[in-house]
Amino acid sequence: MPVRYELLLRFDTATGVLRGAHARYSDGSLMPITPATLGDWLPDALTDALSANQALTAEAASLAAEVASLTAERDALQAQIDAAASAAAQTVESHKARIELIVRGEWARIQAIVNAMPEPQRSIANEALYAPRYSRDSPMLAGLAQAMGWSGADIDERFAAAAARVV
Repeated sequence: MPVRYELLLRFDTATGVLRGAHARYSDGSLMPITPATLGDWLPDALTDALSANQALTAEAASLAAEVASLTAERDALQAQIDAAASAAAQTVESHKARIELIVRGEWARIQAIVNAMPEPQRSIANEALYAPRYSRDSPMLAGLAQAMGWSGADIDERFAAAAARVV
C-alpha cells in the first residue's frame, strides 16, 4: 500500500529555481526534501499528481455532461409547465369571471352592451355570457372588450383575477 503524502515544492517566481520542498505524511509529520533527495521522490509524486488530475478531469467532464443533461431535462419540463400555464390562462370559468366583473362594477355595463345588440347577435351574446367557460381568443370577448375600452393587458388582468378567485 503506498504511503499517502502531499509534496510541496516552492520555486522562485522570478527565476524558476527550486527554493525548497517538503513532504507531509498522512500522520502530519514533515520531511524536508532537498535537491539531492528530490530525484527519488519526484517521479512518484508527479505520477500520483498526474493520475489524480486525470481522474478528476474525467469526473468533472462526466459531471458536466450530467449537468447538461439534467439542465436540458429541466428546461423541457419547464416548457411543458409554461405551455400548460399559458393554456390555462386562456380560459376561465364563466361564473368566476362574472363575479369578478360584478365586483369591479362592470357587469351591468356589459349586459347593457349585449342588450343593445341587434338580433340574432343579442341572443348569441346572451348565450355566450352564460357558457361554462370564457375563452381568451373568443370573438365575442374581443367585441365586448372593444366596447368596454379594454386593452389586451386589461383582459389578461381580468382573466388572472377571475382564475384566482375562490368561490
